[in-house]
Amino acid sequence: MAVCPKCGRVLDHLAIRSYNAILTHEDGEVKIEHLEWWKARTEYLCPYCDAVLTDGYEDAVALLRGDEED
Repeated sequence: MAVCPKCGRVLDHLAIRSYNAILTHEDGEVKIEHLEWWKARTEYLCPYCDAVLTDGYEDAVALLRGDEED
């Protein structure tokens, strides 16, 4: 059984947040840089308290399955 370590709620799903663009400030200008899909940063969050639980897909799957960490 997966449980959020921050809020303690039982998890049957996770929220996903993916960053596919960044803002940069160069030479006095703010620019948006769109990232290629393989450079995007993905976070898996508790859907109840928004705590970031992991940034890896395999870890997210293991968390939902309730697999024990070594």
